[in-house]
Amino acid sequence: MLCFIAGSVSIAYAMKVLQQAMKGEAEKAGLDSEESVADMIMKMRIEEKVTH
Repeated sequence: MLCFIAGSVSIAYAMKVLQQAMKGEAEKAGLDSEESVADMIMKMRIEEKVTH
């Protein structure tokens, strides 16, 4: 049980570090709405189909 709790703490810490590192990156990439994120995902899927 202790190992599971320690693992959860490590995951939570890693997520916090990642969130801090990524702060502001969405705005830099022009992702300012759910629609812009959806558009980016659609473009990535189309590019993936074309290259494979």
